[in-house]
Parts: sequence; C-alpha cells; structure tokens
Amino acid sequence: MRLLFDTHLLLWFTAGDARFTAQAREMLGDVRNEPLFSSISIWEIGIKQAAGRPDFRWDAKEVETTLRRAGWGELPFNALHAQHAAALPLYHRDPFDRALIGQAISETVTLLTVDTTLTRYPGPILLVYP
Repeated sequence: MRLLFDTHLLLWFTAGDARFTAQAREMLGDVRNEPLFSSISIWEIGIKQAAGRPDFRWDAKEVETTLRRAGWGELPFNALHAQHAAALPLYHRDPFDRALIGQAISETVTLLTVDTTLTRYPGPILLVYP
C-alpha cells in the first residue's frame, strides 16, 4: 500500500519523537507498504522555518534528506492534485492539509494523519493513534 504521511508525522519520524505513533511505525515497518512524503510538506516546513518561529526547530532540506536516506519516496504536487484540493468542502482551511488530501484522492494513496478534522473528508485517509 502506498502511504502518504502528513507533515506532523514526518517531523516526528525524522526527530525520532515518541509522537510518531506505534500504528504509524507498524505500517512503516511492513515491507509491503511504500512510505511517501509530499513536496507540499517540505514547502510547509520551509515556510515555518523561514518564519523563524522559536518553537520550530526543523530544517526542510534536512527533513527531505533524512526521508530519502530512509528509503521514502516523494510525491510531487501537480495540477490535478490542486483541482481535487480546491473542490474539497471547507471543513478545514489549512491549505497544506487540503493539498495532501487532494494528493491522496488523486493518487489513491492512503493519507496517514493524527488530525481528526481530516477524517471528515472523502478519500483514503487513516487516523493513526499514539
């Protein structure tokens, strides 16, 4: 199964943070699954990094490098993804999350998230618990 991890899960994975849930670890450990990160998540991390938030300690390039070295694939964002994201109901206004959902719908990949709001949307979205 192709698994698209949301930005929180990516950050927690690269930091070795305990918030990277047991369920996500189990799915990542299954050799039948293909872990993916979105170019949207790298963009989101870069924007937060550039904003200079004192509570944000991640570097977009380092996150990307760590994921690639761990064997993760990249899912680039394209126009079809944008069209699916734009057509979503406005349950959630975060453009990064909406873009990830658009990708999941377009590519028929399962989006893993810890954000309960995202489960209101159609498509292959899986809420993973700690």
